[in-house]
Amino acid sequence: MTRTRFIVALLLCFGLIAAACGGDDDDTSADTGTGSETADDTGGGDGGDGEAGESDDGGTDDADTGEAGQPGDADAGLTEALGLPECPVGAGEGAGPTEIVVWHTYVGKTEEAHEDLAARFNQSQTDYQVRLENLGSYGEAFRAYKDGIATGNLPTIAILEDITMRDVVDSGTVLPAQSCIEADGYDMADFVPILKSFYAVDGALYPGAFNSSQPILYYNKDHFREAGLDPEAPPQTLAEMQEASEALAAAGITGLEAPMAIQLEGWMVENWRTGAGLEIVTNDNGRAESDEVPMAAFNDEATITMLTTLDELNDAGQLLPGTDEFGAYLAVGTGTSSMLIQTSTAVTTVVGILGGEVDSLTELAEGTGFEDLAAEFTDLGLDIGVATLPGLEAAGAGQIGGGAWFMTNTGTPEEQAGAWEFLKFINEVESQKLMHLKGSYLPARKAVAEDPDVVFAWEENTAGQWLKVAVDQFNDLDPEFPGPQIGPYTETRQALKEMLEAVLLTGAEPAAAIDAAEAEVNEALQAYEDANF
Repeated sequence: MTRTRFIVALLLCFGLIAAACGGDDDDTSADTGTGSETADDTGGGDGGDGEAGESDDGGTDDADTGEAGQPGDADAGLTEALGLPECPVGAGEGAGPTEIVVWHTYVGKTEEAHEDLAARFNQSQTDYQVRLENLGSYGEAFRAYKDGIATGNLPTIAILEDITMRDVVDSGTVLPAQSCIEADGYDMADFVPILKSFYAVDGALYPGAFNSSQPILYYNKDHFREAGLDPEAPPQTLAEMQEASEALAAAGITGLEAPMAIQLEGWMVENWRTGAGLEIVTNDNGRAESDEVPMAAFNDEATITMLTTLDELNDAGQLLPGTDEFGAYLAVGTGTSSMLIQTSTAVTTVVGILGGEVDSLTELAEGTGFEDLAAEFTDLGLDIGVATLPGLEAAGAGQIGGGAWFMTNTGTPEEQAGAWEFLKFINEVESQKLMHLKGSYLPARKAVAEDPDVVFAWEENTAGQWLKVAVDQFNDLDPEFPGPQIGPYTETRQALKEMLEAVLLTGAEPAAAIDAAEAEVNEALQAYEDANF
């Protein structure tokens, strides 16, 4: 590899890691919600020109109304039925500026977007003032939250990784959004169904705002052409990815080492199984009322087939397995691999770099020693495409990923009321538009699709077109089968990660790796039950 090409790839990696990781080594999320390019990279405007409070704070008039009793409904009566804490709506009105502390983990352009939203909210009224605190990573934020439970030092709002939800809810420190929805008569009809389903416990919605993403396929169209594959017909399933890899490997493409790059993370297994309607744990993925402790449910033929396929690709030299984002992104950025499954939050950063945006490259190169060289790059010359996630059975099916905004119930009534008002502001169409076009997050509300800047981005700009792929996939996720809901989710994801590593890095037989992961998950599930119930 030439020095210049390596530097470009390195910068690409730094950009993508900033966009997709932003965390420490023990984080296991599919997305940690970090930087991307500005909204005018994808839309007709800056993604946030509207005045604070300009949009409605509930559903739109023409939104579907849903069915009574669904998660998030204002008239469901769950607050009283489940004995949830009451939401002191309006408690802070006229009481002077009450400080609302928000813990987050964002960097780069996504942090700027959140700072912008906080400033707009602060300027829009005088009752509450939001102060953001950056805790570094999802892992660090969760550890701080657990420590705060013991010390009584919790924020007003904590943005935490989705997989921590049940643990946080079971701690008894969350003010459920459901309580505020019902107390305020807040209309959730316009919200994407999977959000209301995934984040509900016993039908009650707990987080009040969402930073969501999706795993998608990034692939080299030029490589597809050289291999005689249709660049506009990417693989739809894991089996088709194997077939494409075989064709790519046989094509003699210059510089190609292994057609498929993969980051060995547990969320890959979760998405493939959930997308195929398969449980990770018993008891309806931990969501059903049961006297039995949920146990691992992934020791089956589907997981055997999944691991066997990846193992065959690896043995044939057609797979580059890696334990972090760097190796996978480096492979695609240098053309040594043709395909990669990764988070949609990387979209605007990828497009910016591919387009040779000097400012973006310079910023991403900061601290690398290559700051002066960044200006030399004007075009990488790569023709990259994006497609829906190839699944076990069909494309575009998986589960939700990202972060969720939890209100705590440990503060004053004024602080809790202010937290709810800020979350409503975050959910306004104009706010969602900014988070989407600037931060690459997927809109929580369907009405965002009607915004002219968003429509323009989706139709006319590369990043927007790529984001639309992720949005469509997100909107189509099955709310009847949203994925696991368990306390030791972090431990479960880590066990699935170790299962992949055992097969692809140490040569373990798939059946043995599955058995080991199953035992680890069952131990974690039982330990959580013993400690909490």
